Amino acid sequence: MAGVYGTALYFLKDHYGWQNSWKILESQNQFFREALISNSEMLPKEVLSYISLVNFYNFVTVGRTERTGGNDRCFLDEKKEIQLLIDTIRLITPDIIVVQSKSLKGYFSNQIKPNINPGVEIYVGVHPSIFGRGINFRRPANYIKNLTEFGRI
Repeated sequence: MAGVYGTALYFLKDHYGWQNSWKILESQNQFFREALISNSEMLPKEVLSYISLVNFYNFVTVGRTERTGGNDRCFLDEKKEIQLLIDTIRLITPDIIVVQSKSLKGYFSNQIKPNINPGVEIYVGVHPSIFGRGINFRRPANYIKNLTEFGRI
């Protein structure tokens, strides 16, 4: 949730006057979690009150053993589940959608974006708790730079 908090703080900073809080987080050479812990007294507490979280996949395989990547994630009825996501987005009426998986870019570009309000900004990037080769994106400034420069569809 630390990456979700940091991402929300970035996108909401101008609306709620949190520019200085974002500067604090952005300047950290730590991962999201560690940066939040070490600066918790200086950052707004209510950031997550202004966002909604929605899962792309509603179901996983029974007995799922992996908790990372796309392993064991599946549709029971892809057409209906994509429509459910579109209906949910229409109901929530977000200004911005942040997708935490580059593997979902095609779905959002081709099936979701054409069926929702065209004014909604959509950003697709890596998950903020990525590890391995992408671990550098766990730093707030790097994550947001990559998301905003390369992730908008």
